[in-house]
Amino acid sequence: PADSPTLIFQSLSTTEISTIILPPTAIDQNGPIISYEVRIYTSLFDIPINLTNITMDPTMYPLFANISFNATGLEEFVFYNLTVRAYTSVGPGEFSSGILQQTDPTAPSGTPQNVVTIALSPTSIGVTFDPPPGIDQNGPITSYNISYTGELFDTDIQFAVVNITNPSYPAVTEVSSDLTGLQEYNNYNTGECIHI
Repeated sequence: PADSPTLIFQSLSTTEISTIILPPTAIDQNGPIISYEVRIYTSLFDIPINLTNITMDPTMYPLFANISFNATGLEEFVFYNLTVRAYTSVGPGEFSSGILQQTDPTAPSGTPQNVVTIALSPTSIGVTFDPPPGIDQNGPITSYNISYTGELFDTDIQFAVVNITNPSYPAVTEVSSDLTGLQEYNNYNTGECIHI
C-alpha cells in the first residue's frame, strides 16, 4: 500500500487498549489488503512486546470497513505505543504513526509500611506510615482508609479517611493522621486500606 492505515484510540482499561483501524484510502491500497500487522511497544523499549496479524478477506477489495482491534494482556499503569501497517500480496506498506496510551491504574498490591501509632492524649492516637513500595502501588494513591476498633469500648469498626492532594507516583512521602474522639482507657487496633 502507498499509505499507512490510521489507528484511532477508542478506550482502555487496566489491561486492555481498544482501537479502530481505518484502512488506507482505496486509491492508496494498491490492491486487496490481505492483512494488517499491529505492533505494541512499551515506552521503555524499541522491541515490540506483541505482534498481531489480522487476516483480511481479499475479495472485499477495495476495503473501506473499519476494523476493531483490542490489545489485551497488558500491564496496569504502563505507557504503550501502538502502530499498524497493511499488507497486499506484494508486501507491507509503511507503519502508521504510533498512538501512545497508558493503561488505567489498579488497586495497590502492597500495604503501607512502617506503621507507628502513638498516644497523643487520653482520647486521641497519632498514626504514621510509609506508602507501599513503589512497585506495589500500581498507580497514584489518592487516599488511605484507616480502620480502627476498640478492645473494650467502641468495638464497632470505624474509619478515618486520609485524602492525598496532588498524588505523585510513586508515592514516597510519609503519611500521618490523628484519630480523635476516642474512648479513654481503651486499647485500639488499626489497619490501613489504600485507594487509587
